[in-house]
Amino acid sequence: MDINKLQTLLKVVEHSNLTRTADLLGYTQSGITHMITSLENELGIRLLNRSRSGVFPTPEGELLLPYMQEIIYKYDRLIEEVNSIKGLTRGVISIGSFTSVTMHWMPQILKAFQTACPEISIRLTKGGSTEIERGLNDGILDVAFFSRQNHYTYDLIELKKDPLLVVMSENNKLADHEFITLDELSKQPILCSPVGVDIDVDKVLAEFPHKVAYTTNFDYSLVAMARQNLGVCILPGLTAQSNCEDLALRPLSPPRYRTLCIGVPSMSKASPAVKQLIKCAKQVISMEGLSD
Repeated sequence: MDINKLQTLLKVVEHSNLTRTADLLGYTQSGITHMITSLENELGIRLLNRSRSGVFPTPEGELLLPYMQEIIYKYDRLIEEVNSIKGLTRGVISIGSFTSVTMHWMPQILKAFQTACPEISIRLTKGGSTEIERGLNDGILDVAFFSRQNHYTYDLIELKKDPLLVVMSENNKLADHEFITLDELSKQPILCSPVGVDIDVDKVLAEFPHKVAYTTNFDYSLVAMARQNLGVCILPGLTAQSNCEDLALRPLSPPRYRTLCIGVPSMSKASPAVKQLIKCAKQVISMEGLSD
């Protein structure tokens, strides 16, 4: 089985678009289609459905995707180890990260890392708490930027204590308050992500009775609904830095925080490239005054 076909398939799934994938990989659209068709013929299974709205995995393709991701991950590790043995600094690092970290920290971190390790490629995956944890456990991710949880057994490096804030319209009656208590929140319609997307917010919501008005995976959708005074949401401070300028942001009383960390399954087994990435992250956050 051609590893290039698997890599191409995963890119198509990531972007849900053959033309976009072809442009990114430097192929023609017909070339991409030929590779996918060849892979489907080889496996004897239809992997993708094509429609006007995009390209999406079939149910059979969904079942096989985790195995393909693991194959690519192991292949990348093989190449990295071979190059390490040969004294080269080439390879691929797979990073899992919250959207907020990806937007606010990652560009600076990757710029510093690229300067230190220009031959190392980065595979960046955005996800929620549960998704990132699964990626580390399954060996799909080398390193993750996420918040500390009591049940984690990873090696963690703390980066920042990030306050959890109540986000609401300036027209909400709670906007006049300096702090927001859980009792006050219990009387408000709550806008939130599905359980497991943001474990830190889930913990706060579990502390008081509440009525969920709307649920969505996208933080910006929560912000947009809060702007229309459809309810209030709880967001980490780093997330609230964007697109909340015209909204009221208030800390909880008593205060709640999430502790943002870098995590790896084992620091002793981490590759030199991963260790360099961690070093760059700590330096960037320290120099930019992003830590406590």
